[in-house]
Amino acid sequence: MDLDIQFLEALFSNNALVSDGAMRNLNTRMIQFNRRTDITRNNMVHSLFANGKIWIGTDGQVLASSSGATITMDLGVPTANKLTLDGAGSTYNIGDWSNAATDIGQALRTLQEAAARSSSGYIPTTFVYGTSIPAYFAKNTTLKDYLFRNPGFNQTLLNTNDIPNGFLGFKWIPARLSYLEKADGTVSATFPTNFLGAMPDIDDGWYEPVEGGTLTPAGVSGATEVNPGASFQSMMSAIRLAYGRYAYGVAKTHPVVQFSMVQGDCFGPILKNPNAYFFGTVS
Repeated sequence: MDLDIQFLEALFSNNALVSDGAMRNLNTRMIQFNRRTDITRNNMVHSLFANGKIWIGTDGQVLASSSGATITMDLGVPTANKLTLDGAGSTYNIGDWSNAATDIGQALRTLQEAAARSSSGYIPTTFVYGTSIPAYFAKNTTLKDYLFRNPGFNQTLLNTNDIPNGFLGFKWIPARLSYLEKADGTVSATFPTNFLGAMPDIDDGWYEPVEGGTLTPAGVSGATEVNPGASFQSMMSAIRLAYGRYAYGVAKTHPVVQFSMVQGDCFGPILKNPNAYFFGTVS
């Protein structure tokens, strides 16, 4: 963000009301940046679990698809871990949950067993689900006896349209409110309505959010020439390695004094063991 000479005069004014107002304006801009990076970080995590990939657009936004992406982060989830209703293309056959006769409980138990074998013992305990999954459960004939014997689960399902935690022995996380931007500026749901993602308890053995390092000026960078006689230590003292969010100033002295504040963020979620995560659609 550019800080013109009038703003700088206000910021360093001897009048406390003027300088305080300019400082509040600067803080507001920095807060807006931090809010944007918070949203971006969340969207990156959501995209990872929805798509197994993260697409970044020209403005640094997380995109809903590869269209318009300038950066693609592929987290390496195997094809065999992609859930489909029929197992086409060497994917994992989870069954068609829109069919009321599908044994959903058995499908989840079998998925647990397959995941444990493919991921060196990481067992799915948590499921992220799309909008249609509660309706599939409510009409499923194989779950009717289970719901009848557990009236608390049944009532919660009816009252909230959300799957209660502990249902079938698992944790359940609804994903219907997440959305991402498309390259044309429109938005779409991050997770399909028939989405299901299966993961173990979160730990840094298989998943970790990472803050990368960025070389930045230490303080304010000016339009100065490199001094060939400077020592290595003095040159190194002019830069720093910042992790995650960072900020620094840039001063320009020609034709008039100008000043810019540069802010950035280096972040990304990674899968250390991609075999531990299964995701896809169930109808």
